[in-house]
Amino acid sequence: MDYRELVLNFIQTHQALFIICCVFSALVCIVSIVAMWVLFQKAGEKGWKAIVPFYNLYTLCLLVWNKKAFWEIFVFSILMLVFAALLEVFGKQADYIGIILFVCFCVCAIWVFVDMIVLNTQIAYAFGKGNWFAVGVVFLSAVFLCILAFSKNKYVGNPTGQEVKENML
Repeated sequence: MDYRELVLNFIQTHQALFIICCVFSALVCIVSIVAMWVLFQKAGEKGWKAIVPFYNLYTLCLLVWNKKAFWEIFVFSILMLVFAALLEVFGKQADYIGIILFVCFCVCAIWVFVDMIVLNTQIAYAFGKGNWFAVGVVFLSAVFLCILAFSKNKYVGNPTGQEVKENML
């Protein structure tokens, strides 16, 4: 029995749980998108920027951190995909290529993970919240972004002190 058959058997035997998880995940995504739309509007940006892939991350990085952070996250995410694909192709060989690719993949993943933690803490600081709220944004993003979006908190500015340019591109 190969991997795909195991997954299909698991889904068939746990179909109700699978459907509940899919619906819950979709709801969390929708709520997060709405919260980001409102947060962008609070920060003086157009709300539609929250739903455009990559551009939403770029705009968010400019609002709460800097342009370099976006490029770090973007480039290292692409490198992760490249290393994962190369690992699939060359990983089963007996030499050290698989180990080197795996280490490169892990370094990129850790880099993106740390950048995303910092980005989430910067979101909390940009809306005038402290360290404990930043911890909440890191671990329960959807809930704490909704709290930021639908409370009376105002955007206080980029916590790094860098100005947001009119023409961000």
